[in-house]
Amino acid sequence: MRLPLREANEFVLYTNSMRSLCERKTLQKKCKALYAYCSYVNRVKQNLKAKMPAANAVEEALDYAIAENLLEGYFKQQKMEVINMSLTEFDQEQYDRNRRRDAYLDGREEGERSGIFIGKQEDARNMLADGLPLEKIVLYTGLSVEDIRALEAAPATV
Repeated sequence: MRLPLREANEFVLYTNSMRSLCERKTLQKKCKALYAYCSYVNRVKQNLKAKMPAANAVEEALDYAIAENLLEGYFKQQKMEVINMSLTEFDQEQYDRNRRRDAYLDGREEGERSGIFIGKQEDARNMLADGLPLEKIVLYTGLSVEDIRALEAAPATV
């Protein structure tokens, strides 16, 4: 069995950028090869996090993959290729930049959603103050009836 390692590496980078750990775990459970490769990659990452030099981190993870017979012996058959690909493909600084960028984008998206929701609440309060019917406020703001009723019950904040 010959796994296209470059494509697998790119796919793992994609799955690492997924927002939900549950999505990754579910996906990995459905694909035995992906699960095995992710196990290897995660072992490398753990080793690097433990301050192991990159070459040693890859070699230890590879020994683990071979001992566990991950990918049905692929790691053992292609040991040098895996080492070379792992050391040339993995860039810790780029990985860290990508993680920071993803965290920034997640925070920004969350902030935007929160700001939009707060704006809708302010609009709904104004509409309530003007006496607009509940159905119109729901239609214009997109807020739920429950959200608007909660605004009616809560005192306005400045």
